[in-house]
Order: sequence, then structure tokens, then C-alpha cells
Amino acid sequence: MTGFNFNGEHSSTYNLTVLNIQRSFHAPVQPRLITAPGKRGAYNFNDSDVDMLAFDVQVLLLEKGNQEYHKTRRKIAQWLFTNEEKPLVFDDEPDKTYLAMLSGETNIDRIGSSGTAKITFVCSDPYARGETKTQRIANPGMVFRREGVRYREDGTVVTENYPVFKEGRFSQAVVIEEGTTNLLDTASYPVLETVSVNEGEDYFLSTVEGSAEIRHKRAYNISEENRRLVKAGKDIDTFINNETIPETDRVLDGLLYSTENEGTYSLQPEVKTVRSLANFGKKDIDPSIVIENPSDFDLVPPDQSGDIGNNPPTHGMEYTTDRVYTSTEEQSEFSMASPALGLGESSTIKLSHTFPEWSRDRQMVYRVYLEGNNNSGIQGNTFRMTIDGLGEVYYLDPTNPDVYNAWKFYYAHSGLMDNIKDGENRFYIGFRRGEGEGDFRGYLDLVYFEYKYDGYVLNGFAEFSVSLDGVKDLASAKINANVTKPEGTDVVFEVDTDGTGFVPYSIGDPIPGLSDGDDLTGKTVKIRISLSTTNDRVTPSVNGIKLEVVSGYITPKTVTLPVTDVSPIGIAKTSKLIARPKIPADTSILIEKSLDGGNTWSKINPGDTIVEEGTNLEGKQLALRYTLSTSDKLITPDIGEQIEWKIEQERANRITTATTEVELTPVDVKRWQLENKTYPTGWHPTGERKPETMYTPITDSLKSGVGTIGLWVYEDGHTVQNLRKILETDGGEDLMFFRSSDGSYSVRMNGETNLVYSAGIGWHYWVIRWDGLNADLFLDGQPVSSDQLSKELSLEYTEKLFVGCSASGTEQFNSLIDDLAIYSTVLTDTDIADIYNSGIPAEAEGESVVFPFDNSLYPQGSSAIEVDGTAPTPAVFRVTFSEASDHFKISNGYEYILISAPFQAGDVLEIDCDKQVVKKNGVPSKAMPHLSMDSDFFDLIPGGSVTVEPARITKVDATFTERWR
Repeated sequence: MTGFNFNGEHSSTYNLTVLNIQRSFHAPVQPRLITAPGKRGAYNFNDSDVDMLAFDVQVLLLEKGNQEYHKTRRKIAQWLFTNEEKPLVFDDEPDKTYLAMLSGETNIDRIGSSGTAKITFVCSDPYARGETKTQRIANPGMVFRREGVRYREDGTVVTENYPVFKEGRFSQAVVIEEGTTNLLDTASYPVLETVSVNEGEDYFLSTVEGSAEIRHKRAYNISEENRRLVKAGKDIDTFINNETIPETDRVLDGLLYSTENEGTYSLQPEVKTVRSLANFGKKDIDPSIVIENPSDFDLVPPDQSGDIGNNPPTHGMEYTTDRVYTSTEEQSEFSMASPALGLGESSTIKLSHTFPEWSRDRQMVYRVYLEGNNNSGIQGNTFRMTIDGLGEVYYLDPTNPDVYNAWKFYYAHSGLMDNIKDGENRFYIGFRRGEGEGDFRGYLDLVYFEYKYDGYVLNGFAEFSVSLDGVKDLASAKINANVTKPEGTDVVFEVDTDGTGFVPYSIGDPIPGLSDGDDLTGKTVKIRISLSTTNDRVTPSVNGIKLEVVSGYITPKTVTLPVTDVSPIGIAKTSKLIARPKIPADTSILIEKSLDGGNTWSKINPGDTIVEEGTNLEGKQLALRYTLSTSDKLITPDIGEQIEWKIEQERANRITTATTEVELTPVDVKRWQLENKTYPTGWHPTGERKPETMYTPITDSLKSGVGTIGLWVYEDGHTVQNLRKILETDGGEDLMFFRSSDGSYSVRMNGETNLVYSAGIGWHYWVIRWDGLNADLFLDGQPVSSDQLSKELSLEYTEKLFVGCSASGTEQFNSLIDDLAIYSTVLTDTDIADIYNSGIPAEAEGESVVFPFDNSLYPQGSSAIEVDGTAPTPAVFRVTFSEASDHFKISNGYEYILISAPFQAGDVLEIDCDKQVVKKNGVPSKAMPHLSMDSDFFDLIPGGSVTVEPARITKVDATFTERWR
């Protein structure tokens, strides 16, 4: 029977022959069951506890003699005894290893120099161990970057940092595009749109379905000077008033000015005063008397001369009395030149004043002053004043402080009079006695009556001097104004144009003294306006006085517009001239065009075709001019604010602008895009789309100096983009695969362009291969270019392979890439031909990485782990980060391990599920504190799989030893 190997030594070394090995089918198993009172059977937790495994090995020791027997026995004892488990391998299962140690007794049944014994091995791990393997369970995916979202052609949104996938060679393909700006405001809902562009630059209009009409458009904004004929001199069109005419050039006499209605002139208002006086005693007015309210009334009596007695001196008043005197005392009192009042209950002296005709219905301010004496001893004697016909009574209480004890009194009063009727009203001054008995009288020495009213001066004028300097070739000169003349008033205009004196002028007529065609340089016109009234209660007025002096137009006038090079338009389709001139009677406008820069001209009307459809505009220079004419120098034609032409180009999509505006008209278009470049990129709504980049970390296996890269590329036929990168290492000069503007594809290695070839429009399979100094380029399964390198291609110091763009994030390929395969080996010509001819995507084998780009940036492959054992086995996971991350998680679908720590590109995380320890860059303290408390170190299960996150930026290798039950 075969033997066994323990702790590195075979049993035969000690002259042991294995007689029998007692093995069980499985280590002792105890299902996890729990019984409960009242339940038949038990609760099964669908798990089992597996006990340690034991082997009983029957051996025979044969030696030549006793001495050799004991010597060998002691060596065996030393060999078998260990304090820890050691590898145990039985000869009949050389690929299985147990970790075991000696257990129990090892009694020997000795017969002479030989004996038999039972050796018991126990294994704390009940499973045998097989081959130790390292398997790649995750390759770094493509790292795609784009700031902000973008859109698919169907209008759906693509999230930030995620690419657009389109129909590819096999299923889907990826496109990496440069940034762009869609200049159209109606990108999502196409309607006619005029876009401002840079003249002479290239643009590309792409549409989703349908087509578009492209018209080059130029609009000439016509200046005010060139819209119409030019004046021979200036025009004067100004209002004449106190604001527009300097004080030195105007005179106002008896007129009032207001700023309303462009300046209004009317007669000046004034306050008029009328005074009346009856001075019976030739008294002087007491200068201490002040009549208040208002204070601007001065008590200045008129002339007081006259006789004393029955004919007292008066001014503006007539004197009568209604008193009949019965005693000589009364007569004697009266003869004292002061009329006596008061023998009865009341007495009245009538002072008549006839109001003038203009006083009718006018409110007037009056003042009255009385002076006389009063019989002392009578208290409460009062005078009163009434105005006949008005029915108003004013009680005049004497104001002298000694009125009750002295003979003398005086009184002053003011008020308003309304509704006076001329010739009908009279003043009445009466006396009412107070308390007491006897014959008491009051004597009146002086009555002073004054009233004031508002009215207008009867006439006034305004005179203005206005310079006419600058007016030439006079066409018209007149004055306009708004005149208001109530009954009894008048307004007269006069002008003086030569300094010889004013002559009458009628509003709106030509100004006399100025003739058609005159040059008014240095001339001045004087304007006089006279206002008058026969009724001082009303005034005429004049406003909006406007002087209009017009110079004539110079005719004719020709304006030539800037020339436009229309060569970029190419073949013309439709075209049109657009203008909106105004051509009054006796005027004309002639518009002409030229296609040779102005050498020859032909007439064209608004709305006419500029060039016939199909005309090749290469080398053409479009010019326009117009001529303005008039036979009436007061009238000018007007070409309008703008002259515009439009020419539609025959060529679709690509535009080289001849002007600063293009007009785009969609025809059955769902979405469209205008870019300032010669080629299209993917549709984006109005505004900017950021550039896209993509790369994958270069694996160590690709740094060996040999390798092969194969990929499918779509050639779109756009030969106007300068350089389009397909592949480039971050070193740039190490390895580069690009497309030139001439449509050729080139491979550059070590800074030298080694391989060049071209391909037609459509899908093509390119393969780049290098081996030492040999470099080859394959197209569609066939070698098309080879070269000897000056030195071996080394990617030892490169970290990233950029796909669809340069390492600097520019020069995007802008077309489709599919099925990228990276091999760390040199594929043979046959291998390459077979892949192309198979008509199916490449398969990842060995260290190769294949990116199918089927709506995913992950490489091809399965997360299943090839575990050939029959028992779970712990693994050591080695994780290499290609980008920064804040965590790493790995799971077998039931349990997981989570480390939440900051990881940078190049960091290595080690997860040992057997020892249950994690290390960051070889240091447990950098990882263990970040291990989630919910983490469970798990075993790999045959046929199972694991998942990792983040997946695209990590390379994960699992090292494990197969275990067998």
C-alpha cells in the first residue's frame, strides 16, 4: 500500500509501511436543529456544524534489529509530534493536502524488531486543500468623463459622465465627441431661424430627419444721412418762447408768460383801486389807524377840498339824509358841518356811489373808515352800513377805548362785496342808539370808502429776434401758432426780415421778405406779437408759436453699398432682394446690382431674383447701389431703414459664410444643430456641450514589451477635421493611433509615425501589433503596413490608454468605436484573420481585456470564479485602484466586506478572508479602522460569483486554494 507525506517527510523515510487508512465520507456533521415543546420534530436552520476530521493510519515498522528499531521509533515520534498542524498528503491523493497534527495514543504491537501501530491525525479544517490559484475577477473598465449632461438624437437625456452608445458593428458602439455649442435657439423645435455668424468661417448644420434650406443673408442698415436726399442747409423748426429765445433777444411789455402748451402769452393782470370820500368836517385822517386784512391797502383819501355846511366836500359820493329835524339844536348841530344822527331809534345818512359798468358780477375787496363823535354817557351806540340791493348789514362797533366817556370815536372795517350792479347800489350809514334815556346824538365828521378789483392791462406785446443763419436754398418759411381771441380782444403778428420795420403777417403764410432759393446766411427775422382788449375782464392768448424755415434737398444722390464676396455660397438656388422704399410723387429711386464688384451694373427691383438658380458664384463679388432723385426740393424719396438680400446655397449641411447672418428654414426636421466647425457632432440642445474623454488603465501584463490591440472603427468620410485620435497612451509618444485630415490612419510608436494606411467609408477592423522591434498594422484581417522600430515599444511608465481622444482630452475621434480588445500577447496573422472572418465579437482569453461597448463601459468577462473544489474556500483579494474612490465593497451575493476609506490611484487593498484582516498598501492600521462592522469575511463557493464596487476603476485578483470535502 502507498504511504503518506507529513510535515514535509514521507513515511517511507522511517521504514513505515501503511497497512490501512481509515477515512470517512465526510467529517462529522451536526445539523442545526432546535426542538420546541409541542412541536413534532425540530426547527431546521438549513445549516450544519462540521466537526474536525480524523484519520486512523495503520502502519508497520520493520527494522533489522532491536537497536535500529528503537532508534527509528524515536525518530518517528520526533517527526510526528508538532504543536501546530502540518501538511498531510496521502500517496493515493497527491493533489490533496490536509493540515493535520498527531492526536491520541500510538501504541505499538511489537514483535521482535518490528511492530504495528495506529497513528491518528486530526484536522481542525475538515477539508483537503488542492491547487492554489490566482484569478482576475474584475478588470478596470473604461473611465468616461464629461461635465454635464448631453442628449441623444431622439431628445432623451444622457447623464453626466456617461457616454452615448449607438448602433455598432456588433450590437452597440461608443462615440467620444469633442465639446460643441449648438447655435440654434430652436434646436428642439425647429422653425425658421436667423443666426448671427462670423463671416468667412465654417459651420455645419446637421438635422435629425428632414432637411433644411440655407440662405446667406446680408442686411445693410441705412444711415439717416443716406436714407434720403441731403439738405442744402439746415432747417429751423423751433418754438418761440421765453425758454428758446435768450433774454437778450426778446422783449415783453404788458404780457404774462406761462410754460404751458409750448409757451403761452396773455395780457398782464393788474389790481385797480377806486376811492370815495365824504369829509364833513375837513378832518385829517388819523395816521395811527391801520386797516388790516389785507395790509396792502393804504388809507390814502382823495382830495378833501370843499365847503362846510349843507354841502360837505365829497369825492365820488353824493350826500343826502333821511332825517327830519324839529329843533334848532338839531339844526345848529347840523350846521356844525357834521350830520347829526340818533334822535330816534335810528337815523340814516345816505352816501351814494355809482359803480361802473365793468363792476357787474365782480367780487371786490372794500375798506370803510368812519370818524366823528358820540354823546357820552350812552353805552352801546353803534353805526351800521348797508349796500342797497344786496341786503347785507355790517354793524360797525366803535373801537375807541374811551368811546363811552368821550365825544370822539373812529372806526375801520374791511370785507368783500359780491354781485354789484352798476348804477343801482348805494351806501347807507346809520346810527342805532344804545341804552339810556334822553336826547342822544352821534355826529359823523368823515366817511372814507375804498374798493379794489382785479383786471387786465388793455394792451401789451412781445418781440423776438431769431437767427436764420445756416439756411440755404430756401424752400419754405412760415410761422404757426394757436391763437385765442375772446370778444373784444385781438392778436396781431408782424415780422421784420431786413431791419426796415415790421410788416403785418398772417399765421401759416410764407414770411414776407424771404424768397425761394435764398441763402439766409447771416440773416435774422424779428417777430412781434401784439395783444389787446377793450374789456379788462378778458384777455386774448397765443401759444405754440413755431418758426419753420426749410432748406431745399440736393438732387440727385447715389449711394454704393459695401461689396460682398459671395464665392463661399457656391452654387446658388433661390435669391431675392428685399427693400421697402417710400417714393412720393415727383421723386424716384433707382436700385442696381453688380456681380463683378461694381464694374457693370443692371437695374433690380425689390422682390426680384438677384442671381438665376444654378449660378456658380465662385469668384463673384456682389455689389448694390441706389440713386435718389426729386423734382420738388421740399420732398425726398426714402430708401428705408434697410436693404437686404438673401441667396440660398445648393450645398446641404456644410456652410462657409459669405455674410454675418444665415437664415435656416427646416423642412420636416425633428431636431437640428448648427456648429462652428466643418463636421458634425452629436445633437445637443441650445447651448454648450462639454468635451468627452475616456481611458482605461494599462495593466501590468501590457508593459512587457509585446502586445496586440484590435478594434472596430467606423470611417465617416469627413475629411475636414485636422486630427482625430483613436488611441493614445498618457505618454503621448509611446503609442498613438489616429486619423489625419486626408482620411489616412496612422500608428505612431516612440514618437515616430511608423504605420500608415487608408480605408473607405464604413466599418473596419484595425489591429496594431508590436513585438520587440517589429510593428505591424492590419486592416480587416490583412497586414497592410509594417515597420522596424528604432527601439522596443515600452509601456512601463504609462498608466492610461485613452480611447477616442488624446491624452490631453482633445482631438476627439467623433465617430464610432466598437469591440476594443487589448492583448498582452502577440496574435498571429492567422489569429487576426480568424477574428475578422468569424463575424462575431472577439472573446477575452488569458490576460486579454475586451470592451464590447454594448451599452456598457465594463470589459467582457464573468464575475464567476472557477473553483474546482467541492468545499467553500477563503480567498485573498488584491485590489488595485486606477482612480480615487471613497470606498470598496466585495460580495458573494450573501455576505459582503466594506471598507470606507479614501483610496487614491495606485493604492492596493488586500482582503484576507482566511485571516480576516484587511491592509491598505500593506499596512493593516490604514484599513482595519475603516472596516464596516457589518462586514462578514466569506468563503468562495464552487460555481459562485462575486461582485465589486466601484468596478470600473479597480483591478481585483482573487488568490485562493481549492478545498475538497
